[in-house]
Amino acid sequence: MTIPEQEGVSESRPRDELLSGEAPEVARESTIPRTRISRMWVRTLPALIALSVILILVAQNRAEVTVRFFSGSLKVPLSVALLGTMALGAFVVLGLGSARVVQLRRRVRSEGGSRRGWNHRN
Repeated sequence: MTIPEQEGVSESRPRDELLSGEAPEVARESTIPRTRISRMWVRTLPALIALSVILILVAQNRAEVTVRFFSGSLKVPLSVALLGTMALGAFVVLGLGSARVVQLRRRVRSEGGSRRGWNHRN
């Protein structure tokens, strides 16, 4: 019984070592470095999944509802009302998160930025 040749495996290796299931060592010098564009492709998948979920939400919730806010009212599809409230919630979270980042940056600047290597001016 012969073992087919594998890339990176020499014929001088013992048969037991080849059959053990361990991957042969292959030189890693030929790997292609990751770039911003290659990482973009990985980040596209969650965006496509989110878009699919939103499209399903819109397709399944086309019934018109009356949205009342204070003294005004508006008839819109349910999906538009849901997406609007999600966007409003996202802006609230974005605003609170941004305020916290600004607060932390001011604190670091007032302390001189010397703690924990935060001094990025050097």
